[in-house]
Amino acid sequence: MGGTLFLIAGVVLFGISIFIVNRFNLQRGGLFAPLTTPGARKLPTLGAIGFGIAGGILIYYGLRA
Repeated sequence: MGGTLFLIAGVVLFGISIFIVNRFNLQRGGLFAPLTTPGARKLPTLGAIGFGIAGGILIYYGLRA
């Protein structure tokens, strides 16, 4: 049962990261382009990366359980 909860939470977090990427048009020029561009908004990029990593970790542990 615990594995299922991890899996669901991971998919939700991963979905949030995809939503952030689409909402802020981060796919234009690559996801990491705002981090190297001076004056660009870095928070959406860091949020998308963080949610993606957290979602991936939860999915991994959900599949292992």
